[in-house]
Amino acid sequence: MSAHQHAVFDHQTELARGITLLEASAGTGKTYQITNLVLRMVLELDISLPEILVVTFTHAATAELKERIRQRIGAAQRALEQGQAPPGDTLLAALVATAQADPEQGKVLRRRTRRAREEFDQAVISTIHGFCQRMLRLNAFESGTSFGRDLVADDSDAIRSVVDDFIVQRLHSAPEAQAQLLQSTCGWTRDKLTTLARLALSDPDLPLVPPKPTVSAAAWLERVSALRTAWATASEPGGPVAELTRLVAKKGKAFDGRTYGARYAETRATEAAHWLAAPVALPGAATTWVRWFSPTQLTDKASSAVGQSLAADPLFAEWADVHAAGEDLIASARCEAVLHLRAALAAHHIAANSQTFHDLLRDLDRTLADPSRGPVLANAIRGRFKAALIDEFQDTDALQWRIFGRVFGGIGAPDEDTSDHLLYLIGDPKQAIYGFRGANVHVYLKARSAAPAERQFTMRRNFRSDEPLVAAMNHMLNHEGIFGAGGDEGSIRYVHVDAHNKTPGITWPASTPAGDQAPLQLVWATDKLAGESGDELLGNGPLHELLASRCAADVVRLLRSGAEIRTPSGDKRAVAPGDIAVLVRGHAQGRRVWEALGARGVPGVIASQGNVFETAEAVSLARWLAALDPAANEASARLLATDPLLGCTVADLPTSGDEPQASWWTSWLDALARWRRRFQARGLMPAFRALMEYRPPWTESQDGLAADVLAVVGGERRMTDLLHLAELLHAQEAAAGLQLGTLRTWLDRQRLEKADVPDAAELRLEKDDAAVQIVTVHRAKGLQYPVVFVPFAWGDEGGRAGLPMIAPHPDNPSQRRLVLTTQGDDADAAVEAQQAELRREGVRLLYVALTRAIHRCTIYWPGVPPAAKTGNPKPRAWCALAAVFHGCAPGEQVDDRVAVAAARASGLSPIEQRSELVQIAAGAAPLIHVSDAEPPEADVWVPPAPVHPPLRPRKLSRAAVDDGWRRHSYSALTRADLAAQREELVDPVRGLGFDDDRVAGHSGGASPHPAAASDEPDVPLARFPAGADAGTCLHAIFEFLDFHRCIHEDDGPEHLQVVLRRQLGAHGFNDPALEPIVSTGFPAVLRTPLGPLLPNTTLGDIPLKDRLDELRFDFPVAGAGEGVTAAGLSAALALRDPDDTTVPRDWIDRVALLDFPPLVGFMTGSIDLVFRAPSHGHMRWYVADYKSNRLDPDRTGRTPASHFGLDPMRHEMAHHHYFLQYHLYTLALHRMLKWRLGPAYSYEDDMGGVLYLFVRGMTGPDAVTAAGTRGVFCDRPPFEVIDELDTLFGRVEVPQ
Repeated sequence: MSAHQHAVFDHQTELARGITLLEASAGTGKTYQITNLVLRMVLELDISLPEILVVTFTHAATAELKERIRQRIGAAQRALEQGQAPPGDTLLAALVATAQADPEQGKVLRRRTRRAREEFDQAVISTIHGFCQRMLRLNAFESGTSFGRDLVADDSDAIRSVVDDFIVQRLHSAPEAQAQLLQSTCGWTRDKLTTLARLALSDPDLPLVPPKPTVSAAAWLERVSALRTAWATASEPGGPVAELTRLVAKKGKAFDGRTYGARYAETRATEAAHWLAAPVALPGAATTWVRWFSPTQLTDKASSAVGQSLAADPLFAEWADVHAAGEDLIASARCEAVLHLRAALAAHHIAANSQTFHDLLRDLDRTLADPSRGPVLANAIRGRFKAALIDEFQDTDALQWRIFGRVFGGIGAPDEDTSDHLLYLIGDPKQAIYGFRGANVHVYLKARSAAPAERQFTMRRNFRSDEPLVAAMNHMLNHEGIFGAGGDEGSIRYVHVDAHNKTPGITWPASTPAGDQAPLQLVWATDKLAGESGDELLGNGPLHELLASRCAADVVRLLRSGAEIRTPSGDKRAVAPGDIAVLVRGHAQGRRVWEALGARGVPGVIASQGNVFETAEAVSLARWLAALDPAANEASARLLATDPLLGCTVADLPTSGDEPQASWWTSWLDALARWRRRFQARGLMPAFRALMEYRPPWTESQDGLAADVLAVVGGERRMTDLLHLAELLHAQEAAAGLQLGTLRTWLDRQRLEKADVPDAAELRLEKDDAAVQIVTVHRAKGLQYPVVFVPFAWGDEGGRAGLPMIAPHPDNPSQRRLVLTTQGDDADAAVEAQQAELRREGVRLLYVALTRAIHRCTIYWPGVPPAAKTGNPKPRAWCALAAVFHGCAPGEQVDDRVAVAAARASGLSPIEQRSELVQIAAGAAPLIHVSDAEPPEADVWVPPAPVHPPLRPRKLSRAAVDDGWRRHSYSALTRADLAAQREELVDPVRGLGFDDDRVAGHSGGASPHPAAASDEPDVPLARFPAGADAGTCLHAIFEFLDFHRCIHEDDGPEHLQVVLRRQLGAHGFNDPALEPIVSTGFPAVLRTPLGPLLPNTTLGDIPLKDRLDELRFDFPVAGAGEGVTAAGLSAALALRDPDDTTVPRDWIDRVALLDFPPLVGFMTGSIDLVFRAPSHGHMRWYVADYKSNRLDPDRTGRTPASHFGLDPMRHEMAHHHYFLQYHLYTLALHRMLKWRLGPAYSYEDDMGGVLYLFVRGMTGPDAVTAAGTRGVFCDRPPFEVIDELDTLFGRVEVPQ
């Protein structure tokens, strides 16, 4: 089934077992659909979340997908519980309708969503490498994987190491001539071997062409030596070489004189002899003097029998064979190097017990392919997952598809049953643009054919772009063959999409010409750009600068146009730089646009995948390190001084000590010496900071070098790169312990080696304010921008094909091979296939670029120049825009516009090419507009005056930092007193306001209340461990437990078990005996009435919507005078009624003795639970705190219920100063409610009180006694006390 025939996928499409392909065009909400699929599998198929595998290709995408799935499940839970779906959410609306129509089914849906939220931490949403690592680790015995192997994200150092070892082993011991040959001809240099190694090791299983070396350097040199001897003999009079030279020199007409000119006869013979004498480099087969002696050319150009006879001489055949063997030698030397480097790197990882990300895939793939272990491992994985969703499937490769296809689709394993599993492949082949990373779109097409026709779907509703822009793109791109011809797997076709956004999001002043309002702008760029007639096309050289300037001028024009963008709230605002993106192919193009924008006053920011080590700032820091070297001479100081970073001109440098500049030159040398000493004593960063603060004596700088850099155009970019480089240098210095010399060597190596850009070295954004985004197309994938400019989509992507290369197999494009040959059929086929593949990928790159726009897109097209005199098309003829605009005549269709465009467009005149653009636009008028690019204006954009003045850093005038201003907490206030109690410096009872006789079982004296009788049973939770870890675990259970569900809903016991198991395991309590203890004790806690404050309410009566768990607070402490003191706290608490014995008066007096410095700054804390419950006719707010204290004052090892009466709880409250804690918590809640509820808030009406829950003593309804509820301590602090505390801490007035 072709793409345009695929059925549309929506929330009503049946979820079926087997393989399902879901093609999601750009902007159609692929990620949203994945979240819906996960939700539907949970709700409709009753698959638990941990049984659904979701795989994507980057860590960033994984994090986003995980968060989106979490939000989607939460939204479903809210909708089902509230009985109302968000507007426009058809899936949730359908679920709510189902729940309302069938209450029993509604209970099932609610239970499943709750379970999904509870199990979310166990969800497997991962990169493919993370999945493989997890499966190998969890199934180590089935897979035979060794334990404890380190995962290496970047093996660059290992590659450099094995390359260096190879050079030492193979070159340093080789004869000089052989070594020179291998270096100069075969590429056995450090840089070229490192590049070859990265290519070969990107997939160590790629087959090689040739598969093994066929020629050795030593054997080839012996053959050249033999030829040299024969050649010398043949150069004697009468020999074939001498005879050829004589015949050509005397113009004997034995050969065509146009090729064999007489004046070259002696020269060619001499060149051949010189090379044979020292064959340290191999000339190309097309070199003139090589072809001169070629038997093929001699035979072709022979014009007499004498010439034909001479051409047949065996010496010339040997000459040709030796040179052909030389080409084979290059391929053989590459092959030898690759085989050695692969083996050496594998040995390195074995010795280091390490592996790369690719090794994870290979290990899993090999195990699955093993006849004995494979089925066992596949069944183990299938046992964990009932469904798998593979995101961005167009970026997969053959190895990855083998794994997923085998495990979940049964591909390659017909005897294994996968019929009960779901495998969803989600992607868009039109956005397959990562071939350079190993992605293979042919694998996607092959996998597509594995899905039944009825299980192939598309998503056709575009939620990104405005309807006019979508219609314009449909018209321009919806053509047969637009993405090239397909093979046996089928082709990639454009899918016509509909727009969700019917109303244009950009509006224009009434005076704006209709053409300028078109959402798709085609700019025809001829030599008119350069001020010429406009009748000719420009070459690629001037186009880069001119189009960068033209694009920047068009940005200025748009910013001045008065166009407005409609915001989500319906308001309008002027188009701003931050609404605009310029999409480029590389960093150099981005830099040109950035400079052109800067020259016109438009802020721009480059977000390309450039390498910070390739910047001018890297050169500057390398020169700085060189100048700091103790062995450096004055030349290094001169070079650094004239670096653009320091800004001294060569003319200003002194040439002798007698010149006036000598004094400041001496100060410059002194500065270098100071930095050197600082570096040696304190490291890189102190020396770097000194450099940034330096004021060069040859400038008028008053603020230092950093300020000077920031003051110039582009300074933010330069400063960002300098700081980035300094950070990388510092990290290397710290990690490897490098000194100045070795750090300098490391930086030079990073600068000079051409390798993949590691994440740490990618250029960073210099700012994130409202600036034009200059982004590479690859980085822009997945993003969107209101307005997009595409100025450079006219390059030939096929021009990047060059040997050696990884190329598609000619018979099976889904398989690839590493082609090392330089000539012959294999090399020609590889180049041709790779060029075709890259050009098709170029059209996909164009598609990605054009579909980033929300409201407007502008494309620049400089046309296709006429073909060269040889008849070959110019490179621009092979670009994606040529395929789109000129792939066939208007109204016609072809199977492969990419292949046809080059020849066709090369034959069109500029006028004819522009005419075809106009015809394209006319077919979708007025949505597409064609304009001619004028010479770029240099007008400077002046931004509108800001509504609010820009923020500026405040300059602090204090001479010293006030270290008394800090964050304070209840724990900090009581820490000293509790420490004194532990050291028995303070009596833990009398000193806190209690008599011995008043506390049952206190060891300090006789008690009228004897210890609990030996036959009184312990409370259920008594056997749960004590200590801080146990308390943290119990707190976590309360936090994640739905109280109301546990007690009042059918699945309450199941929910309790899920939470208990997760939290017990997460906190290290893995003893199986603990689970029944907690599962028995917690329901009793939840059924215990909440004391005198809420006698008819239990925790189990409190629904989630009325709870705030772990409420974090930070409120300012602006105490008058010297801050809040212990005496001030005691005085405020003393306002309690003297007759109220809830809080002992002696304890209040003791608060004044607490040892802490005056409080200034912020008071911070976290309240276990804030909830609201009905009391006295309306809802009130309560503070609750869970306490896991045992309350065993006599240390009997027993914890009966009688230990949790009022007096023992009051003792514990006083002992730990919990009284102070809950007054602070009440103040925090009081302040929050004042701000949230405003004038409607009243302490007396809205504040319910405080509940300190000693959970071990809460045994259910039987905990209620005449003296109160055991385990529940209650208080409602008087308003006068809280109001005084509010004043003491610095009352903050609530805005009305």
